Amino acid sequence: MTYQGVNLWAEAVTKAGTVDRMKVIEALETGLSFVGPAGKTTIDPATHHCIMDTYIAVAENQKWKVLESFPQQKPLDTAAVCNLTKNPNDNQQYIIDVKT
Repeated sequence: MTYQGVNLWAEAVTKAGTVDRMKVIEALETGLSFVGPAGKTTIDPATHHCIMDTYIAVAENQKWKVLESFPQQKPLDTAAVCNLTKNPNDNQQYIIDVKT
């Protein structure tokens, strides 16, 4: 995902016309997307997390065997506690409890 992240940042810098942090964040918050080896990755403006394809797979004979795929999954766990659109000054680090 580092590849996706660097390319999303580069797209945001191009859109912002500067490397100024706040202007780049504003560009990322427009819903920028990048299509790369992992498919389409989009920044969710409300959480700053990624919307992306997700897979359940197992390794067999040194290859991935995809058992299920879930296209364009939103960061619902993070969205349950974080909304930067409503609370733009929120700088809390949220820990998502995934206990079952």
